[in-house]
Amino acid sequence: MPDASILLISPPIFETRQLTSDVGLGFLASALRENLFRVDFIDIKRDLISREELANRVRSGGYLMAGIKVFSSFVREANEVINAVKEADPNIKIVIGGPHASYAKQDALRSCPKADVGVIGEGEKVVVDLARRFENSQSIDDVEAICYRDGDTIRKNASSLWYKPCWYCLIWRGARYRGRHQPVPSICF
Repeated sequence: MPDASILLISPPIFETRQLTSDVGLGFLASALRENLFRVDFIDIKRDLISREELANRVRSGGYLMAGIKVFSSFVREANEVINAVKEADPNIKIVIGGPHASYAKQDALRSCPKADVGVIGEGEKVVVDLARRFENSQSIDDVEAICYRDGDTIRKNASSLWYKPCWYCLIWRGARYRGRHQPVPSICF
Protein backbone atom coordinates (compact mmCIF):
# COMPACT_ATOMS: atom_id res chain seq x y z
CA MET A 1 0.00 0.00 0.00
CA PRO A 2 1.42 3.40 -0.96
CA ASP A 3 2.34 5.73 1.87
CA ALA A 4 4.18 8.38 -0.10
CA SER A 5 3.16 12.01 -0.17
CA ILE A 6 2.68 13.82 -3.44
CA LEU A 7 2.61 17.60 -3.79
CA LEU A 8 0.62 19.27 -6.58
CA ILE A 9 1.37 22.93 -7.30
CA SER A 10 -0.48 25.48 -9.37
CA PRO A 11 2.11 28.21 -10.06
CA PRO A 12 1.41 31.94 -10.18
CA ILE A 13 0.41 32.69 -13.75
CA PHE A 14 -1.57 35.88 -13.36
CA GLU A 15 -0.72 39.09 -11.54
CA THR A 16 -4.09 39.15 -9.84
CA ARG A 17 -5.33 36.77 -7.18
CA GLN A 18 -7.50 33.96 -8.47
CA LEU A 19 -10.36 32.79 -6.27
CA THR A 20 -10.83 29.29 -7.69
CA SER A 21 -8.47 26.32 -7.65
CA ASP A 22 -7.08 24.46 -10.64
CA VAL A 23 -9.58 21.80 -11.72
CA GLY A 24 -7.00 19.81 -13.75
CA LEU A 25 -4.80 19.34 -10.70
CA GLY A 26 -7.93 18.38 -8.78
CA PHE A 27 -8.43 15.46 -11.18
CA LEU A 28 -4.82 14.37 -10.61
CA ALA A 29 -5.30 14.61 -6.83
CA SER A 30 -8.40 12.40 -7.07
CA ALA A 31 -6.58 9.77 -9.13
CA LEU A 32 -3.66 9.71 -6.67
CA ARG A 33 -5.93 9.55 -3.61
CA GLU A 34 -7.98 6.73 -5.15
CA ASN A 35 -4.67 4.84 -5.33
CA LEU A 36 -3.98 5.57 -1.64
CA PHE A 37 -1.34 8.28 -2.07
CA ARG A 38 -1.41 11.24 0.30
CA VAL A 39 -1.79 14.44 -1.69
CA ASP A 40 -1.21 18.06 -0.71
CA PHE A 41 -2.16 20.92 -2.98
CA ILE A 42 -0.63 24.38 -3.10
CA ASP A 43 -2.35 26.95 -5.27
CA ILE A 44 0.13 29.82 -5.32
CA LYS A 45 -2.04 32.09 -7.46
CA ARG A 46 -5.07 31.65 -5.21
CA ASP A 47 -3.35 31.66 -1.81
CA LEU A 48 -0.51 34.09 -2.68
CA ILE A 49 2.15 31.82 -1.17
CA SER A 50 5.65 33.33 -0.94
CA ARG A 51 8.74 31.51 -2.18
CA GLU A 52 9.93 31.14 1.42
CA GLU A 53 6.62 29.66 2.57
CA LEU A 54 6.63 27.27 -0.40
CA ALA A 55 10.17 26.12 0.50
CA ASN A 56 9.17 25.61 4.15
CA ARG A 57 6.16 23.52 3.16
CA VAL A 58 8.26 21.40 0.81
CA ARG A 59 10.94 20.83 3.49
CA SER A 60 8.39 19.84 6.12
CA GLY A 61 6.25 17.68 3.80
CA GLY A 62 8.65 14.83 3.01
CA TYR A 63 7.31 14.63 -0.54
CA LEU A 64 8.31 11.97 -3.04
CA MET A 65 7.13 13.92 -6.07
CA ALA A 66 5.87 17.39 -6.99
CA GLY A 67 3.56 17.87 -9.95
CA ILE A 68 3.55 21.37 -11.44
CA LYS A 69 1.26 22.66 -14.19
CA VAL A 70 3.12 24.69 -16.83
CA PHE A 71 1.73 27.05 -19.45
CA SER A 72 4.05 27.96 -22.34
CA SER A 73 3.60 31.68 -21.77
CA PHE A 74 4.45 31.33 -18.07
CA VAL A 75 7.55 29.11 -18.18
CA ARG A 76 9.58 31.69 -16.23
CA GLU A 77 7.08 31.64 -13.35
CA ALA A 78 6.94 27.84 -13.40
CA ASN A 79 10.76 27.67 -13.29
CA GLU A 80 10.79 29.93 -10.24
CA VAL A 81 8.50 27.44 -8.50
CA ILE A 82 10.51 24.43 -9.72
CA ASN A 83 13.77 26.03 -8.52
CA ALA A 84 12.29 26.81 -5.09
CA VAL A 85 11.05 23.23 -4.72
CA LYS A 86 14.38 21.68 -5.82
CA GLU A 87 16.36 24.01 -3.53
CA ALA A 88 14.14 23.01 -0.59
CA ASP A 89 14.43 19.28 -1.39
CA PRO A 90 17.01 18.26 -4.02
CA ASN A 91 15.74 14.64 -3.97
CA ILE A 92 12.13 15.40 -4.87
CA LYS A 93 11.06 14.31 -8.35
CA ILE A 94 9.64 17.21 -10.36
CA VAL A 95 6.92 16.24 -12.85
CA ILE A 96 5.60 18.95 -15.14
CA GLY A 97 2.33 18.74 -17.01
CA GLY A 98 -0.25 20.97 -18.58
CA PRO A 99 -0.34 22.61 -21.98
CA HIS A 100 3.40 23.30 -22.22
CA ALA A 101 4.46 19.72 -21.54
CA SER A 102 1.79 18.31 -23.86
CA TYR A 103 2.59 20.65 -26.75
CA ALA A 104 6.36 21.13 -26.43
CA LYS A 105 7.19 17.58 -25.24
CA GLN A 106 11.03 17.27 -25.04
CA ASP A 107 11.43 21.03 -25.41
CA ALA A 108 9.33 21.45 -22.26
CA LEU A 109 12.06 19.70 -20.27
CA ARG A 110 14.71 21.80 -22.02
CA SER A 111 12.85 24.95 -20.98
CA CYS A 112 12.44 23.64 -17.41
CA PRO A 113 15.98 22.35 -16.72
CA LYS A 114 15.32 21.15 -13.15
CA ALA A 115 12.19 19.17 -14.06
CA ASP A 116 12.67 15.40 -14.19
CA VAL A 117 9.61 14.29 -16.18
CA GLY A 118 7.04 15.87 -18.51
CA VAL A 119 3.59 14.33 -18.89
CA ILE A 120 2.13 14.45 -22.38
CA GLY A 121 -1.66 14.73 -22.50
CA GLU A 122 -4.05 13.60 -19.79
CA GLY A 123 -2.16 12.78 -16.63
CA GLU A 124 -4.47 10.86 -14.29
CA LYS A 125 -3.13 7.40 -15.17
CA VAL A 126 0.43 8.58 -15.77
CA VAL A 127 0.95 10.36 -12.41
CA VAL A 128 -0.25 7.29 -10.51
CA ASP A 129 2.15 5.11 -12.50
CA LEU A 130 5.03 7.56 -11.91
CA ALA A 131 4.27 7.82 -8.18
CA ARG A 132 4.30 4.02 -7.85
CA ARG A 133 7.57 3.75 -9.78
CA PHE A 134 9.26 6.52 -7.77
CA GLU A 135 8.00 5.05 -4.49
CA ASN A 136 9.47 1.64 -5.37
CA SER A 137 12.66 3.07 -6.93
CA GLN A 138 11.74 1.50 -10.27
CA SER A 139 12.64 2.63 -13.77
CA ILE A 140 10.23 4.90 -15.62
CA ASP A 141 11.64 4.08 -19.06
CA ASP A 142 8.46 2.25 -20.13
CA VAL A 143 5.87 4.62 -18.67
CA GLU A 144 3.62 5.81 -21.49
CA ALA A 145 3.06 9.45 -22.42
CA ILE A 146 6.13 11.00 -20.81
CA CYS A 147 9.38 12.72 -21.63
CA TYR A 148 12.12 12.19 -19.07
CA ARG A 149 15.77 12.81 -18.36
CA ASP A 150 18.16 9.92 -18.81
CA GLY A 151 21.50 11.44 -17.87
CA ASP A 152 22.11 14.26 -20.37
CA THR A 153 19.55 12.86 -22.82
CA ILE A 154 15.84 13.67 -22.92
CA ARG A 155 13.78 10.67 -24.00
CA LYS A 156 10.16 10.50 -25.12
CA ASN A 157 7.94 7.46 -24.69
CA ALA A 158 5.15 6.74 -27.15
CA SER A 159 1.61 6.84 -25.93
CA SER A 160 -1.62 5.08 -26.60
CA LEU A 161 -3.14 7.35 -23.94
CA TRP A 162 -2.82 10.75 -25.58
CA TYR A 163 -5.49 12.19 -27.82
CA LYS A 164 -4.50 14.66 -30.51
CA PRO A 165 -6.32 17.98 -30.23
CA CYS A 166 -9.30 18.54 -32.49
CA TRP A 167 -7.78 21.49 -34.33
CA TYR A 168 -11.09 22.19 -36.10
CA CYS A 169 -12.78 22.62 -32.71
CA LEU A 170 -10.35 25.34 -31.67
CA ILE A 171 -10.54 29.01 -32.55
CA TRP A 172 -8.32 29.67 -35.56
CA ARG A 173 -6.78 32.89 -36.69
CA GLY A 174 -4.65 33.68 -39.67
CA ALA A 175 -0.94 34.18 -39.12
CA ARG A 176 1.92 34.93 -41.46
CA TYR A 177 4.19 31.96 -41.95
CA ARG A 178 6.99 32.14 -44.51
CA GLY A 179 5.28 34.93 -46.42
CA ARG A 180 1.80 33.41 -46.63
CA HIS A 181 -1.21 33.15 -44.37
CA GLN A 182 -1.46 29.91 -42.42
CA PRO A 183 -4.24 28.97 -40.04
CA VAL A 184 -2.65 28.66 -36.61
CA PRO A 185 -4.53 27.49 -33.55
CA SER A 186 -4.85 30.23 -30.95
CA ILE A 187 -3.51 27.89 -28.24
CA CYS A 188 -0.06 28.16 -29.83
CA PHE A 189 0.31 31.83 -28.85
